[in-house]
Amino acid sequence: MAPRALDYVSYQEYLASEHWQFVRRAAIWVAGGRCQVCKGEQDLEVHHASGYDCLFHEQPEDLAVLCRRCHELYSEAAVIG
Repeated sequence: MAPRALDYVSYQEYLASEHWQFVRRAAIWVAGGRCQVCKGEQDLEVHHASGYDCLFHEQPEDLAVLCRRCHELYSEAAVIG
């Protein structure tokens, strides 16, 4: 059963949960262990591509695997854009 928002005190607690760690590993596996932008294999992060509406019940299409650099560039562009 997927967790609910009420099961966590904070977003950071959710990111530390077994559920998120499973979702994160699965997303990276599906992406072939590479950033979906630059194809790098280092410092991979999983980004909530469809926003935080899907938080706690993410689907594969809600997530993007990005290296730290691409994630930072994406976040900067989102703030400016």
